[in-house]
Amino acid sequence: MKPNYTYKMFQKDISTLVKKIKKSGEKFDYLLAISRGGLVPGVVLSHKLNIPYLVPITWSSEEHPKILKCYNAWIPQEISRGKRVLLVDDILDSGLTIASLGEEWIKMCVSNKEVDKNVSVAVLLYNQDLNLMIKPFYGMSFSRRKFRKYINFWWEK
Repeated sequence: MKPNYTYKMFQKDISTLVKKIKKSGEKFDYLLAISRGGLVPGVVLSHKLNIPYLVPITWSSEEHPKILKCYNAWIPQEISRGKRVLLVDDILDSGLTIASLGEEWIKMCVSNKEVDKNVSVAVLLYNQDLNLMIKPFYGMSFSRRKFRKYINFWWEK
């Protein structure tokens, strides 16, 4: 894998993601795109998968101001009502962003069972060295043990 993630790589990985998600047969009520990295793939997946409810969310594994928690407060309520969510980001590298978001939703009234059942994750790049409970939909996998460079996505230029 190269440190520069090109538009051509993006097109290939989006196509792979669409095929995997369609093959799974899962249907989603909402597509949540994590700002900023998940916004570009989120918009494209929303169109290609015909998920009209695209919601950009602001989150990171850093300490969160209260405003971010309030802004995202409706999401766990929808998950607890059985709504299916596809959470999209550019890369699942350390797993901290996804884990911290799930933990926050669980604190806000959603059980582990509901998150496991109603939330799926889609990323362009997946660090296969992670030992996660969830198995995301992904375009390309890589080993962070073997590839330690920062990845430059084409939309960051």
